[in-house]
Parts: sequence; structure tokens; C-alpha cells
Amino acid sequence: FNQICLMWIMRYDFEGFLLPYLFCKLERAYHATSYLTEGSTTYEPEHLQQKDGLPWASGNGTGIGDVISIKEFEHKNPTTLKIMNGYQDPNHPDYYEKNSRVKKIKVTNTDTKKSKKLTVQDIKTEQTFDISALGNGRTFEVEILDVYGGSKYKDLCIQYLVFE
Repeated sequence: FNQICLMWIMRYDFEGFLLPYLFCKLERAYHATSYLTEGSTTYEPEHLQQKDGLPWASGNGTGIGDVISIKEFEHKNPTTLKIMNGYQDPNHPDYYEKNSRVKKIKVTNTDTKKSKKLTVQDIKTEQTFDISALGNGRTFEVEILDVYGGSKYKDLCIQYLVFE
């Protein structure tokens, strides 16, 4: 296993034996310099792994300057970045325009220290970027450089962001 995310010791009452540890493997680990919390709802960076459900939202308003760190365990040396911009909820299609969306990002392979600036289109469909020039590595940072402003809220939202 490359990463352990959970470890339990289970004990059953038959003859007092302990069962082996239970492991599960992470595909990726996410961290962000901020995330939004509204009441009991959190827009955590782990949400970036799934296209459905809540997005990640910056706790820093527009999100400019925020950094999302991703440690990749599934793909040894990712060559592409996939992103779905904004807050994409099929039950509330207006959330996309109401919230800010990412416009420019700087992607850094922290293993090689190579970076690349990318412009993300203001569209709802998945966008794919070639990051092979950043070299081999498993740890990446995505810094928010600029955003498309929301019509109602300044909160920056990103629905999906993965390296493959």
C-alpha cells in the first residue's frame, strides 16, 4: 500500500483473539489553504475528487492566492489536469453564474519545482490540460491567480480537480 487512510484493531469475544488491522487505500489526498463553512455545510477540498455533490469553495472570498495541494497515489506520474469550473448542481443551475469561477491558475509539481500557468475557460464542461512538461512527480499545487466574478456571491467554487 502506498498510503493508509484508516487503521482499526477489531476484537471479537470468541477466545479473546484480535483480528488483523483493516487498511484502506487513498487515491489522492487534498489540502487547501482555506475552505468555506456555512452552518453545518463545509465545502472542503476533498470534494474536488467527485464530479457530483458539493464543490470546493474558498473560505478566502474570491480565492485569489489560495493554494490547493494534491498528493497523488493512484497515478504514479500524472500527465493531465482535469477541471470542472464553478458550482455545478443540476438542481440549481444558477449556482454556476452566481458564484465566482477560476480563470487563471498556476500548477506546480512540487517534486520537480516546475510550474505552468493555465487559463481555464468559463464553461461548465470538463477541461483537460497537458502537464507532462512539469515532469515526474506525485505532489502538485494549484494556486488561484484570477477568477471570473460571480453575479451574486464572491465565493470561488471549483466542482472537480484531479491529476491523471
